[in-house]
Amino acid sequence: MFNKAVQRSGFSKQDIVVFEDSKNGLLAAKRAGLSVYQINDFISLDREDEQLAKQIFRDFDEVLAFCGESPKILE
Repeated sequence: MFNKAVQRSGFSKQDIVVFEDSKNGLLAAKRAGLSVYQINDFISLDREDEQLAKQIFRDFDEVLAFCGESPKILE
């Protein structure tokens, strides 16, 4: 699914950031070679699954705050 989305987007994998809140989403994005961040809004994952993400956020407000502090999230 993610590979197809990358193809259709016209962007390279290095230019795409994925925010996921499920184990399956984290796994799929990681297997597709994308940078994936976890949003831990409704479902808490175990430590092993959390290691798939570059960083973990509580919710989108925390994501927005992080992006404001670190606008070069893609680097």
